[in-house]
Amino acid sequence: MSLSTASFYGDGFVQLKATESSDHNTLRIRFRTSSTNGLLFLAAGQNDYFLLELHAGRLQLKLDLGSGELQLQSEKSTQLNDLAWHSVEVRHVQNNVTLTVDKNSQTGLKIPASNHNLDISDGLFVGGSGGLDKMYQPRDQIGFRGCMDELQGLHLSSNLEHPAGSSFECVVHTSANEGIILYSSAREGDFLAVEIQEGLPVAIVGKGIDDGTRSEARKVGLVSVSGGRASLEAKHIKVLLDFKKLGIRQSQIVFQIREQPIRGQIRLDVDQDQEENTFSNLFVLLENSKKRLTTDVLRATDIDSNYTNLVFSVLGNLNADAGYLEIENNPDSDFDDGQLIYTRRGIPMGDLVLVNDTSHRLFQFRQKDLEDKRVLFIHKGVNMGRFVLFVSDGKHIVSSLLDISAQDAFLKVGNNTGLMVQKGQSVTFSTSNFSIVSNLDIRDDQEVVFKLDEAPKYGGLYRNETEVELFSLSDFKNGIMSYRHNDSKHVAEYFNLTVQAKGLELAVRINVKVYLESHQRPPIVLHHNILLVEEGKPVKISEAKLEVTHEDNLPPEIVFTVKLAPSHGFIRRFTDAEERYIGTKQSPVRTFTQEDINSGNIQYMQAEPNKMNDTFILDATNGVTDVNDIRMSIDIIPRLIPVQVFNFTLNEGASKALTEDVLKVTNRHFSGNNFLYSLTEPPQHGHIEHSRHTGVAITSFTRRQVEQELIYYVHDSSETLADNFTVMANDPGLRKQSAAQTVYIQVSAVNDEPPVITANRVLRIRPEDLRAQDRDSPPEELHFMVIPPSNGHLALKSAPMKALLNFTQAHIDQGQLLFVHKGAMSGGFNFQVNDGVNFTPRQIFSITARALVLSLENNRPIKVFPGSSTPITNEDLQAVTNDISNTSTRIITFSVIRQPKLGRLVTRQPDNSTVDISTFTQDMVDRKEVVFIQTPIESVGWEAMDSMTFSVASSPTTLDSQTFKMDISYENTGPEHNTVLLANKGAEVTEGESVIIDESKLDASNLMSKLPKPQRSSHEVWFQVTSLPEHGVIVVGERNLTKEKPNFSQFIVNKYGITYKHDNSETTHDSFVFSTWLNAKGKTAHRPQDDIDIVEEYFNITITPVNDQPPLLKTKAPSLKVVQGDTVALRPENLKVEDLDNPPGDIKFSVISKPNNGYLALGGHLNESVETFTQAQINNGSVYFIHDGSSVSGVFYFSVTDGHHKPIYKLFNLEVTEITISLVNYTGLTLEQGKTSVSLTQHNLAAETNGRNFTIHYQITKPPHFGKLLKDNQEVTTFEQEDLQAGRLSYHMISLSSAEDSFVFTAFTSEANLTNQVFNITVRPLIQVGKGFSIPNGIAVKLNAGFLNASELANISNSDPTFEIISHPKYGKVVWTKPKMSKKAVPAESFTFQEVMQEMVALQLNANMTGVQELNDSLVFLLKADNVQPAKGEFHFTVVPYDAALFSTTKSPVPTTSSVPRTPIHTSRNGTALPVLSTAFLSTQQTSKNQQKVKARNRWGNSNRTSIFSTTLGKPTQGTEDFPFRNTPVRVESYPQKTSSPLLVILPLLALLLLIIIFVVLVVFLRHHRHRRTSSSKETASTDVPSSQSYHGQPQRSPTVPTVTVTPLNPSCPNSPLFDRLLMTSQGSAYNTVDSNILLSSWKNSSPASSSEIIRTTTPTLQMNQYWV
Repeated sequence: MSLSTASFYGDGFVQLKATESSDHNTLRIRFRTSSTNGLLFLAAGQNDYFLLELHAGRLQLKLDLGSGELQLQSEKSTQLNDLAWHSVEVRHVQNNVTLTVDKNSQTGLKIPASNHNLDISDGLFVGGSGGLDKMYQPRDQIGFRGCMDELQGLHLSSNLEHPAGSSFECVVHTSANEGIILYSSAREGDFLAVEIQEGLPVAIVGKGIDDGTRSEARKVGLVSVSGGRASLEAKHIKVLLDFKKLGIRQSQIVFQIREQPIRGQIRLDVDQDQEENTFSNLFVLLENSKKRLTTDVLRATDIDSNYTNLVFSVLGNLNADAGYLEIENNPDSDFDDGQLIYTRRGIPMGDLVLVNDTSHRLFQFRQKDLEDKRVLFIHKGVNMGRFVLFVSDGKHIVSSLLDISAQDAFLKVGNNTGLMVQKGQSVTFSTSNFSIVSNLDIRDDQEVVFKLDEAPKYGGLYRNETEVELFSLSDFKNGIMSYRHNDSKHVAEYFNLTVQAKGLELAVRINVKVYLESHQRPPIVLHHNILLVEEGKPVKISEAKLEVTHEDNLPPEIVFTVKLAPSHGFIRRFTDAEERYIGTKQSPVRTFTQEDINSGNIQYMQAEPNKMNDTFILDATNGVTDVNDIRMSIDIIPRLIPVQVFNFTLNEGASKALTEDVLKVTNRHFSGNNFLYSLTEPPQHGHIEHSRHTGVAITSFTRRQVEQELIYYVHDSSETLADNFTVMANDPGLRKQSAAQTVYIQVSAVNDEPPVITANRVLRIRPEDLRAQDRDSPPEELHFMVIPPSNGHLALKSAPMKALLNFTQAHIDQGQLLFVHKGAMSGGFNFQVNDGVNFTPRQIFSITARALVLSLENNRPIKVFPGSSTPITNEDLQAVTNDISNTSTRIITFSVIRQPKLGRLVTRQPDNSTVDISTFTQDMVDRKEVVFIQTPIESVGWEAMDSMTFSVASSPTTLDSQTFKMDISYENTGPEHNTVLLANKGAEVTEGESVIIDESKLDASNLMSKLPKPQRSSHEVWFQVTSLPEHGVIVVGERNLTKEKPNFSQFIVNKYGITYKHDNSETTHDSFVFSTWLNAKGKTAHRPQDDIDIVEEYFNITITPVNDQPPLLKTKAPSLKVVQGDTVALRPENLKVEDLDNPPGDIKFSVISKPNNGYLALGGHLNESVETFTQAQINNGSVYFIHDGSSVSGVFYFSVTDGHHKPIYKLFNLEVTEITISLVNYTGLTLEQGKTSVSLTQHNLAAETNGRNFTIHYQITKPPHFGKLLKDNQEVTTFEQEDLQAGRLSYHMISLSSAEDSFVFTAFTSEANLTNQVFNITVRPLIQVGKGFSIPNGIAVKLNAGFLNASELANISNSDPTFEIISHPKYGKVVWTKPKMSKKAVPAESFTFQEVMQEMVALQLNANMTGVQELNDSLVFLLKADNVQPAKGEFHFTVVPYDAALFSTTKSPVPTTSSVPRTPIHTSRNGTALPVLSTAFLSTQQTSKNQQKVKARNRWGNSNRTSIFSTTLGKPTQGTEDFPFRNTPVRVESYPQKTSSPLLVILPLLALLLLIIIFVVLVVFLRHHRHRRTSSSKETASTDVPSSQSYHGQPQRSPTVPTVTVTPLNPSCPNSPLFDRLLMTSQGSAYNTVDSNILLSSWKNSSPASSSEIIRTTTPTLQMNQYWV
């Protein structure tokens, strides 16, 4: 069956009635379609069928030859409904069926049944099945919709021949006027054809036209052959000439007919009355096109007439369908094209209506209606189709097919090249820069509106002279839109538009490139140098080698294009995004920029070996003007030093200088290099030497020594004809060497040596027995002359009985010389050797013969399993002789005298058949060709011994009457017999099913052979399962074997069999262990006690898996997190499916709906999208998701199946993480006060990104106010993370006016950025701040150096540092210490370190601590000093409730130290941390008369009072200077307490006991009255701290508790009762005894004189009813 091109519309078909049966069928077809389903071809039989169809865009072949339907599909990855032509070939040859698509994709199957014939009874169908109704037809069979071409099939065995009188019927649907329907050839060139001529069917019966003629006629497009005419056109005869080059026209080519066709003639088809003065010409034009007829094609001249009077007449048209002549319409034409009338027929996929009245259907309209856009097509139904239009001018009618393709409404960009405008100028914005494409019904360009979403920043859009933000497509097409640049310095510009039409919107960006007037000047080639590259390696093209610049262009704007690629390499570019080079020999880089060159990203890769140079040509442009033909030359350095060697010839024993004629390097890159030659293989028959050191062999020499002809090869005078040595050049400086080169030397021999006898042994004549050597002569020329031997003769192997008296050494070397012994055992012969010139002395060759000894080295019984075949090997039987010659061909023959009784001796033939033998050789035994077959098996019993008798012979010796034994037993198990039973073959069962174990699988009846024959009938074989199967049960009859009932007999096995039932588990192997024994019939089966009577074996069961377990999705929510633009492998934790029946490789995933934000690919092919993959590929990390860089997350819909069960459908979520930059270290910088520089490292500032580009850059957008950021001592505004890691950055403060600084920066990569980040630089105060202080609430605590120590700052600044209060404590204030009589504390806003040292400031806290044990508080201050920057500091402390027992107010003196104060922390019993302070006192001026008092302090630093209940005082630090306590009053004050205390009773009693001391005080007071008067005023100002021991607010004094001032006793009165009592009280105190010790120390260091100096002369004013005692 054959079919030319045809169109099908889903409801048509071609049918050919045929009846045939064949097992060789071929179908070929070409088709194109957009439909996913449709029937292509059907060969229909009663039950058999051959059906080819499109199913889901793939080809599907269904075939049934009587044994069930088989299906074959094309590859899933190829969709065939893409409107492209596809070729298909289906071949059916016996049991093989193959489906080939587009000649490269092939699938196949095998037909399992024996019947391979396709029986056709109902005919062949193409494109549809018509009214055929068969069971095998799909219920919803869809006809083919598309085009078919070149259908050929089926090639049935009978070629569709019909007997005489038979009929032919077919149904054809076509719209063609001409064509061949059927052509069938017969013998002798006869044929039958059915054609369509002028729309009518014509049947033609012809003779003499063969298939080739008809085929060729079809190919060239002849409509009909027999009885008709065909135009001979240009496509039939082609002239291959270059008409332009030859200067001729096609019309000048003349064809001369040399011989007319046999069955027709060639003639010009003109009228019969045509005049003789005619001519012909060849007019060539494109198919289905128009071409103007010009004077170049048709020209006539007449010397008598004007050319306007020459008239051409068309005499006839050879082929009306080929075309026609027409005269172009002109204004004088009498017919208006607008009046052409169109008439249409039925439209299957829509309708034609009036534009203004869509309810009015059009069946006829005019050309003018089309021109005026009054005809509208409305779509409905299928997406593709066509309909017929008839066009008429009232006289003529033509028809045409109008194809309709319906698509979704769209509005998209056609082209968007952007704008290029000169700075400050304007440029037209038209369709040449930007256009849109749409399938909308846009009748007016005003319907398409452009809206300016984001206006240009440095210019504007203008319609004529008006700046607009809205314009139409009409404005755009009319060319009245322009962009005007505002003459700013910015050269990068863009604006955003929204295109609106018919409810659709499209957002686009228009890029504008602004160029300067200078850009019109071409770029300058600044550097253009030769590249030097090593062979096979890359070389960077740097700016030193190639640099093109322009005064107003940046390097990224200079673009190079490869005009002529290099011949022996390629250009490649490194990409930061992918961190790899792109560009290969097959796909090199074609464009790059000067910035790529400057960044070192462009390389020339030398690829082709053994090339000396290369070149490529570039064009460069700045986007406006070009520089052309930049030729880059490449000089290639060879990978190996190119050493050339030349062979030479010299005489035996001579020497030859190794000059450059022998060793040579000519490459210019190695000229002048004095590299080293080394001998990797020295000469074998000579040596290399230096001419100045003769006789000394060397293995290396230099190139310069070769040039100076100092190196020689010296032959060793040996009788050799050739020599060689291998040399290699090496240059350590260049790290290069050459390939090893061998110099071959031909030696001319000199005849100067006589023959020498080197071997003469009493052995057989072999080279090692008899050898003569001559250095001047080959073995063939060494002749032996022999006197006849006394005990035999010499002969050649080819004639052993012919005596020989002359032979050569070559005969001996080739093993041709024999000695044939005869006579005496000892003898020999005399011989002499000559080389034709020289003779050896006569010598004797002795020969001694010995007797041949034959013996059996191995003769062991072979072990045979009953009924088996066992080869006899040389380990069992081996005969040897004492003839151990390597060249011995001695044959040892075994002759069987008595054959075995229980078997046969045979040899195996090549076809594996056997032949009984009675003789064999040792060689056959060695090759294991001798086999013993035990038969019959019944003659053996359980075990038996057999034997054979044989003799062994090897002429002339024999061995007679030897015995070889065969041990036959069931216990002779081995690889071929792993059981002692007659059968234990195991069983195979399908998973979940049963198998019967019969005697062919389990047979222990051979155990009966252990018993004598009379006893066998009274016994039977029993089995006991000692270990049950793990994955199934054994069923005997209707019961399962159990441990309690595990027995069954051989009788049951033989008659019924036992059944193994598998438990349907996912296992592939099972077994059970059984014991078997002989048991007397009629007795209960009992296992024998003696194990020798029991046989125990395994019975193995192989389970064939059944795919009955569906795949299980183990991943609850399949998903993957991917960074924007990244490539991530799918892992089992993302997607895992398990199947107990199938390995991961059989679990296949199919992507139903592709990801909307990327694609899936396999490792190694990341550029190719895949839609199928396996679980094994996921497990191996071979499946990747390549994200497209968009910010949206996505999904893909997939199915997974094992190929046997219903697929699982699931969504896979693709969660996209935006590429971000985050700061992992962002601590800021701390600059120590007094210093101006500090390093900036990654510990202060570090960022990381989740993108692919890990190089993070930093750009300072706002520099520091008071300093600079330096990199390698240079101010920078940009730096990288690497600079931070390497510690190259530092901050330098240049203005000392601020305590802090900052700069703003942006961190960015090529993929993301982090903007407006503020980095702070803080000055750390140079001060020691006390820590862990607990400050009592409600009292004022003086500050001293234990709290705030700025002594180091004072030293380096040589000034008194100043504290400026920024923030007072939350629960109080810093106040000045005030005179006692002042009632209100004065807040301090600033103070100096000197004032801190003098305890002139205090902390006054007043917090509401009801129900609160402690509160945290702090003091914030600004520390300043001369010549250094200020610094902000904080003093943190804890506020605790005031407790008089814990915080008493007794003053005591504390020694002053000059060292830096320390603040040790002591912990009281209630856990309060109490600082122990020492005081550093700085005084610039002291006088004896007016000396500043050094006040002792308790842990709170606000009191110089002390008592026996005072807090612990710190010990003086090392280096303490002893200051005498002069005039130090000790005053004890007691205040009313909130609760009763024993102190209220004890203190009055103590006051009475001190009356004696009062008298002493009065005496001292009167003595020093005058001195006290002068110092009292200063004492009041400098010593008294107002309210330092009071609560906040007015203190309440108790009239019953007086204030007592006590002058301590002189320590010289140790027996003072007061002193003893104080000492006892101190020792009994709950506080540390250090208090008392210091108190005593202060007393001991005092003197009455000094004490009396501070007694006041006047009594101080008393407050709140206090009085002096």
